[in-house]
Parts: sequence; C-alpha cells; structure tokens
Amino acid sequence: MPEVVVGSSQTITVTADSTNQSVAVSTGDVTDAIEVTSDIKTGSNGPTGPTGNTGPTGADSTVVGPTGLQGTIGTAGTNGTNGLTGPTGPQGTQGTQGTQGTQGTAGSNGSVGTTGPTGPTGPTGSSITGPTGPSGATSTVAGPTGPTGSTGTQYPWLGTWASGSYSVNDCVYYNGSGYVCILAATTQNPTNATYWSMLVQQGPTGASVTGPTGPTSTVAGPTGPIGLTGPTGPQGTIGTAGTNGTNGAVGPTGPTGPTGANSTVVGPTGPTGPAGPTGPQGTQGTAGTNGTNGTNGATGPTGPTGSNNITTSTTTNLTGALNGNGSVISALAPSTAGNIMQSDGTNWTSGVRDGWVLNADTWTYASASTFTVTGNQTANYTKGTRLKWTQTTVKYGVVIASAYGASTTVTIATTTDYTIANAAISSNYYSYTANPRGYPGTFAYTPTITADSGTPTTVTAPSHFSIIGTIATVMGTCTVTNKGTAIGQVKFTCPVPTASNGTGSIAEYAVAGVGGVSNAQGNFIYIKRYDGATLWVSGYVFDYSIAYGI
Repeated sequence: MPEVVVGSSQTITVTADSTNQSVAVSTGDVTDAIEVTSDIKTGSNGPTGPTGNTGPTGADSTVVGPTGLQGTIGTAGTNGTNGLTGPTGPQGTQGTQGTQGTQGTAGSNGSVGTTGPTGPTGPTGSSITGPTGPSGATSTVAGPTGPTGSTGTQYPWLGTWASGSYSVNDCVYYNGSGYVCILAATTQNPTNATYWSMLVQQGPTGASVTGPTGPTSTVAGPTGPIGLTGPTGPQGTIGTAGTNGTNGAVGPTGPTGPTGANSTVVGPTGPTGPAGPTGPQGTQGTAGTNGTNGTNGATGPTGPTGSNNITTSTTTNLTGALNGNGSVISALAPSTAGNIMQSDGTNWTSGVRDGWVLNADTWTYASASTFTVTGNQTANYTKGTRLKWTQTTVKYGVVIASAYGASTTVTIATTTDYTIANAAISSNYYSYTANPRGYPGTFAYTPTITADSGTPTTVTAPSHFSIIGTIATVMGTCTVTNKGTAIGQVKFTCPVPTASNGTGSIAEYAVAGVGGVSNAQGNFIYIKRYDGATLWVSGYVFDYSIAYGI
C-alpha cells in the first residue's frame, strides 16, 4: 500500500501522468514517481500538504577526515590599507597534494606590545560580485553522511473507501479519485468536505481502441470451480386451480410385467362381504296326474290309549316340529312348517329361522349408547354382535365394546338412526350372523369436519358405516360449498374409535376429476388428493370410503 512521506522543510509538487497512472513528487532537487493504483486517473494538482514536524538530529559521524599538510609559517607583514574587493578569479585547477614539510622549531614568544589607539573606520568599499567560476571536478572522495532528517507525516493508503473508522491523513479511493482524511470520520464518505480533501482527481476517460481479435486458442482452459448452491427461494403463493383440459386419448396398454415372487407373509383376512340378495322364486312345475287309489285294507285292532305327556324319563323318537305351551309340547300344525323351538329361559316357544336369538337378560338403560346386564356377559357381547330391542318401536344396533365391573356394560355404536331411550327395554335379541332379518346393514352418522388450518364456511358430508366383526367400513359424499379459510387435509371424526389404522380412496368428480387417498388414525379420517394438493376448493364434491379396525 503506497504512502507519501513529507519532510518538515520540504516543498512538494505533485504532478499527474494520465498515461502511466502515476504521481510525480518533487522535493527540490529530487523527483520521485509514486504509483497510485490502476484505478486512479491523474487529474489536476491537489493542494500542498502541511509541513511535517522536524525529525530527530542524526548521530555524530564516527569518521575523521584526513589532516592537511602543515604550511611554512611566514613572517607577518605589515597590514596594508584595505583595497577594493577585486573580482573573484576563476577557480584554479586543484594542485597535487604536496609532501608534508618538516615541522620547524617553535620560536620563543615575544613580549606583548602596548595596544595602540583605534584608527578611524575606513569608507565601505563598493561591492562588486564577480562572475561564477567554472564548476570544479567531481570529487572522488565520499563526504561524511549527513544527519538523519526528521520523519515526515504519514499518509497511509487504505484502498477503496467503505464505511468504517478513518484517522486524519488516511488516504482512500472513491468514485475514481483519491482523498485524504482531514477530520476523523466513520460513515461520512469522501464527498463530505468537512472530513475529506481531494488528493488526486479522476481524469477524463481515454479513447477506447479495440485491438484486433487474437487467434482462437486450441488449448481448453481449466474448468472453474462449481459455485455454491444458492438459497432456496420462498414458497410461492398457490395459484388458482386451472380449468380441466380435454382428456387425452387413452394410451396403449403397456406390457404385462413379470410375476413377482410369492409373498411369505400372510396378509390379514378381509372383512366378510354383505350377503347377496335372495334369488327369485323358480316357476312351479306342473302337478303330476293323481294315481289310482288302491283298495282299502282291513281295519286293524285298536291300540291302547297312550299318555299325553312326555316326561324326562321317556325315550321317544319325535317326528316333525313340536310346539310348547309352557307345560305341554304338541305337534305344530302343517301351516306353521319351518318354525323352530326356542326357550326364553322359562318356556318353550315357537320361533322362525330369521337369524335372531331371543335373549333372557334384562337390559337396563345407562345412556343413549350403553346399557347394563347382570353378571359377566362380556363373552356374549363381543365387538360386531348385532342387537335388536323394542322401545315402542323396534331398534337395531351393533356392539363396539363390553366391560365387566359390578355388572356388564355394553356399548353400541352411536348413530343418527337409533339410540337407547331412558325407558324399559323389551324383546331383546342378539345375532352373530352377518345379515339377520330386518338388520339395516349400515347406519347413518354426521361427522364433524375440520381442516389442517383455517375454518371452512359451508361443507357437508352425510355418511354411513357398517361393522362386520372388528372391521368398520365408512363411506360418504363431501360437498365443499364455501371453503372459507380452510387449507390442507380434510378431517372427519370417526363413527367408532380406531384400534388399528386403515386406508381408503376418494374421487372428486364435480370440478377437477381427480382421485385421492383416505387414512384413519386415532379418532380421525384424513383425506387428501393423490398429488398432495388440498381438497379445500369451493365447488369440490367427492366420494370417499375407508376400512379400519375397531
């Protein structure tokens, strides 16, 4: 970094050379060239800097000069009258140094004479300066080193100006010119004349001359280093969904991939599907022709009268269906063929094959979705057990839990179709079959609908569910009339809490015509598009279905 050093008694003349971009500093007899920087154009001379302080006195020389020859001491002559000063003669040629003479005997000191009176002052002679004589020959003897001069003021060159701390005499580059600090500065830039003074000014831009294009290099330059990866830009605003384009033609079916290896893991057993509808009654065939009656045989003898009662000690083969009246079991008439016998715990009664089993337990109301029975009945009321009871009208439900304490508490799924009233419960039935007579198969429920973030304004999702064993299947249609501020996934409350996660699918058909997935976890069903985009779009209508464990 270049510096300009100025002595205390030197006069500095600064001239700029716009060709080689340097500054010439003249201090009397010596002219030095100081390179500024390749960025500075030489301008007009700046102001003369202040005189530096006097430097310390140099050390005395330790070299003794040669002693001259002792000349012969002549006799002192009488002082003559002072004549006019003659012109200075030309300097003679330096003579050859003579040999040293023999030192004479010192004479005896004479007696001091009496001081005579002071004579009058003579007139001042005219001063005539003679012409300067020619320069003598260059000395071949080096003179003694002079004393070290005082240290001048320092002008540190700090390069391009930037906001920071600057002291007096600091020099900087700014907008093509050089400046020197005249008052300590921090954020004040060099255009502030209170803190800065221009040192050199930028000169005019030289003419631009484009040289001829050099030959194309045949040597490939080295590959530069890979730049650093720039920071990820902020997430852009999600744009409005565009209008659906026309469906493209169906592409050709791709080749069938190779058959994968057989899985060694047995998958879970899927839920039992609902029973199919009963097929139509076949056409009754034509009745055959009655045969000819045979000849009546002879009447046999009358047998003994038998007992009307069947006791527990009697071993009898019974043929046909039987009916009981509480104490007597009698044969049913042919018109009731297909009935079965069942016990209510006390009496035998006639029943039909409808899939329901009459239950002798007394069901006692506990809440709209729970009732209690005496004793530990948890083995009879397992998950998925169908129930039927009567409270003015026939009602249906399905067991989702049972627990024993002082009595057994049975919990049924909450629906909008049936609830347990706070009243007497009669005609209790249960069933372990998939589709007993009259059982509705699915139950309606209204889920609570929320979003990952924000609040929907108008959205509906009438839904149904069924339970077979420990598998709940939920399905419904969601209509987003006004999405409000809702974004992210669509969340439904489950009709029955989950015991294991489940997955399903969705299909939006009113606007975008896209598919998606549903996932049950905890007490919620989460629904989203297959591409991760939100389903919270006003006007969207989508069907969904999902199965999970309870």
